[in-house]
Amino acid sequence: MKKYVMLLLALCMVLGGCGKEPEVTTAPSTQPATTEATAKPTTVPTETTEPAPIDVNPLTGEELKEKSDSRPYAIMLNNHHVALPHHGVGAADVIYETCVEGGMTRFMAIFSDPAKAGPIGSVRSARPPFLDVVQGYDAIYSSASADNSVLSVIDSKGLDYLNGLTTSYFYRDSERASNMGYEHSLFVKGEDLVNYAKDEGVRLTRKENQQYGFVFDESVPFSGEPANEIEISFQNGGKETECNYNQELGAYTLEQYDLDYIDGNTEKLVLFRNILVLNANRWVLSNGIHVQMDTVGEGTGYYARDGKIVPIKWSRADVDAPFVYTYEDGKPLNFGVGKTYVAIIQDGAPVEYGD
Repeated sequence: MKKYVMLLLALCMVLGGCGKEPEVTTAPSTQPATTEATAKPTTVPTETTEPAPIDVNPLTGEELKEKSDSRPYAIMLNNHHVALPHHGVGAADVIYETCVEGGMTRFMAIFSDPAKAGPIGSVRSARPPFLDVVQGYDAIYSSASADNSVLSVIDSKGLDYLNGLTTSYFYRDSERASNMGYEHSLFVKGEDLVNYAKDEGVRLTRKENQQYGFVFDESVPFSGEPANEIEISFQNGGKETECNYNQELGAYTLEQYDLDYIDGNTEKLVLFRNILVLNANRWVLSNGIHVQMDTVGEGTGYYARDGKIVPIKWSRADVDAPFVYTYEDGKPLNFGVGKTYVAIIQDGAPVEYGD
């Protein structure tokens, strides 16, 4: 028995002592210790930047996020006071106004992308003073037809023409037809105008190196006489349009027939960065009704921007060429980035301006 106890004691000593827990050695973990920082990683926000512009709208100078080489579309708009407001004009890049007959005016809206406009109208027939202007833009032209003499000029000029009275793409607004008159009810959706052009097989892209006469450079300081209000008469005793500068918006608004000029689609004011008034020779055609304006050669006028106005000169080599605009001393005229309203008025018709 004593031998057995002694043997047992010796065995305990070999094993590191009786009555003690054996030390357990564990291999180091390959997993990093978990801390609050690693358990809840902090995401550092990255700065988001707008895609860089890759093109410029040649009609407004505005930057574009996509490349564009589309031809402009020019469409005739009814300007009878009963037919207002115009629809779709908030998406137009340039709007022309000139006298057509009896002291009345008609508008022509030029779109680089009519598909953005929604319904456009009400559309009226073509008139001679606009045809030479369309030709200078190499624009796809559209109207509610015209009399045979004007249609023959459109044909002889070789204009790409979309007749609103010979297609199902245009439609009549029944409410307008009832309340305003059938002649004030013709409309077309902007995207349908493009589809009409595609169906007709007309060229959709502009000519290489096509120019429109607008030089946009706001780095050049612009100064002139105060012109927060401009009153334009299209002929002596004829229709008048007022341009009013809104300093908060940094743009001109229009007023005619004692009404603000708005887009009927949005009911918002149409804003113009640039105002052009061009004096031109005017005469009545042989039918004794329609008038023509001479927009080839050279003439004088006014340019307004930022509540200021200066006298200018305009010139045009031929009907295929764009207008060229200069100051009176012959230096090139620089435009502000944005939309332009152009009034072509009879030589000698009054233009009044001031604060």
